[in-house]
Order: sequence, then C-alpha cells, then structure tokens
Amino acid sequence: MLCISNTYQSGALKYKLIKLISNCFNQIVYNLDGWVINNMNIKRIGIISGIILLLAMFSFWPYIFYILLRWFICGVSIYFAYFFNQRKLNGWMFVFLVIAFIFNPIIPVYSIKPSWMIIDFITSILFFVASYPSKNEKK
Repeated sequence: MLCISNTYQSGALKYKLIKLISNCFNQIVYNLDGWVINNMNIKRIGIISGIILLLAMFSFWPYIFYILLRWFICGVSIYFAYFFNQRKLNGWMFVFLVIAFIFNPIIPVYSIKPSWMIIDFITSILFFVASYPSKNEKK
C-alpha cells in the first residue's frame, strides 16, 4: 500500500509541475502583447524558470517534461532577452539569446544527461541572478 501511495504522490507531483509549466507558458504567450514588461514580471518568471530547471536535473521525469521544458525555457529566454534589450543591457541580452538557442525546440541541441545537468544548473543560476535587478538598475 505504501508503494502505491508513494507512486501516486510522485505522479500527482509530476502532473502538478507540468500543469504549472503549461500555465506559465500560456500566460506568457497569450498576454505578451498586454503585459507591461517590468521587474516584477521578470522576477516571478525568472524564479519559476530557475526552480523548474533545478527540478529538471533529476532524471525521473517523463520525456514530455523535457520537451515542454525546451519550449518554456526558450520562450522565457527570448522574453528576458527582449527585456534586457529594452534596458540596453546587451551582455544579459546575449546570454539569454544563447540560452534560447541551446533550449530551442525547433532545432534541438542534443547532449548526454550529465552535460544537461550542468547546463540546467548554470542556466537556473543565471535566471535567479537576472531576476533581481542590480542597484544601478533600480528606480
């Protein structure tokens, strides 16, 4: 009974996480025109993206999770690149364009699992750092 319960809880957690990714992606896609691009939106999306990338380091997710992850991270990276381009922060813009290229779902970059774990970790750190504006950027 305990094994069935743990399996069910694990499945429910995976379902909730995939649903969260889907909802975030839908919010970005459908509301991009009406969104005011500001630090609060960047902070929320960056933190969610960083957490999802940290969770992606574990290999127990179904393959569809990684496909959705590519779409989500690519879209968010393009959003971040646009945000930093608007603020004339070309270094950060370039970083997120590279991330969008690595995670792009159209022409995927393939690698082995240990390499993806390192990429996911570094990318999550970049999202966390970029989510908080520096003292010079705060208004």
